[in-house]
Amino acid sequence: MFRRMFKSPLYWATLAGVTAAGLAIVAMPDAQAAPANQVTSLAGTVATGSSSTDTQPPTTPTNLAASFRCDSTQGVLLTLSWTASTDNVGVTGYDVYFARGASSGPFAFVATTATTSYTQPVTAGSYEVRARDAAGNTSDFTAPLLVLPPPSPCPTNPTSPPPADIQAPTTPTNLTASFRCDSTQGVLVTLNWTASTDNVGVTGYDVYATQGVSSSSFGFVATTATTSYTQPVTLGYFEVRARDAAGNTSDFTAPRLVAPPPSPCPTHPADHGTCTAAYRLGSSWPGGFQGQVTVKNTGTDAAKSWTVTLAFANGQTVTQVWGASLTSTANPYTFGSLAYNATLSPGASTTFGFLGSWNGTNTAPVATCTRT
Repeated sequence: MFRRMFKSPLYWATLAGVTAAGLAIVAMPDAQAAPANQVTSLAGTVATGSSSTDTQPPTTPTNLAASFRCDSTQGVLLTLSWTASTDNVGVTGYDVYFARGASSGPFAFVATTATTSYTQPVTAGSYEVRARDAAGNTSDFTAPLLVLPPPSPCPTNPTSPPPADIQAPTTPTNLTASFRCDSTQGVLVTLNWTASTDNVGVTGYDVYATQGVSSSSFGFVATTATTSYTQPVTLGYFEVRARDAAGNTSDFTAPRLVAPPPSPCPTHPADHGTCTAAYRLGSSWPGGFQGQVTVKNTGTDAAKSWTVTLAFANGQTVTQVWGASLTSTANPYTFGSLAYNATLSPGASTTFGFLGSWNGTNTAPVATCTRT
């Protein structure tokens, strides 16, 4: 069964088997024993062979881009594509990550694809991609790509979802204040500003103000659809921001200090004195609450009538009033005196109450008072 492969001082040997320690060399029955050091050398050479581990990551994908197309069942589809990475052994796939909106994080895993593209129903936000190899090494992520669906990618497809609007309006500019006299409310301040722009359309402006010049906490006053807002004058800082139909809001304007002129209405009945309005939460329950306002004449002569304005910051609504007349049906709410409690001597006070509804947060309103 044995045949000689070549002539040598050694007798023929055959491979008996492979073990974890190396190759075992077995001499033939008619062989002259080979020198021990020759057999040991051969076995040791095989046993000490080494293997390498792949620790080199792939290169980063490049040229990340987005395109859109219409699908009859899924509507607008987004396809991400990029230039392939390279690797010392081989790239096995690409991980796609996503962050909602225009932010740069946090990103969440979406999918792994073996090709250099990925398609899904469109979602507005930021995307990034990295490569991986068989050893689990991953490249750096691509720079984030912000994806905004076109306004009407599928105008004739009834199943297309409406594109998401995540772009905020520009900030209003040139905030100014002017004053005028009113026969019933006294000195009024009117804020004006230059309109904002938006990719879809500005729907309104939010006005915020501080109570006095020492406060740095701005509270919501009102929302107006125009580029001006008028109210009885109060000392403090005012700022304005724009909003659109999707709820995106711009940055605030720089704060504007409003300080009434020394004598804007020298003949106005408001010269008779001042009054204060103190709001107190009576009770509250899920979705509803009861409020109470104490009106005090702080002037030096009797008040003939009074008016209180409550500006809520969290969308609260007034549903029922007692002890006063409700002269406005939207925030800020205006309450007027009745015949029996209109006249207040110096230092005297009266109260009125109301029921309201709320949802989420029920912050106390900003209360102001004027009198004649």
